[in-house]
Amino acid sequence: MASRLSAAFNATAGFWLHVPANFYLAQARKRVDIKQAQVFWQPQADFDDFPNLITIPKPDTI
Repeated sequence: MASRLSAAFNATAGFWLHVPANFYLAQARKRVDIKQAQVFWQPQADFDDFPNLITIPKPDTI
């Protein structure tokens, strides 16, 4: 069905496969209060560490 919809509406089959999931996620976001959710995991890496992990050559050395 997704391949037929993709041909008829000029979109990818992946788009049509994700439409129901996005709909159900939007409905859940309306109904669930995330302020009451308990955090079980925190990422260990800080976003400030990422520039040190990746070296990008400067334009003059390319």
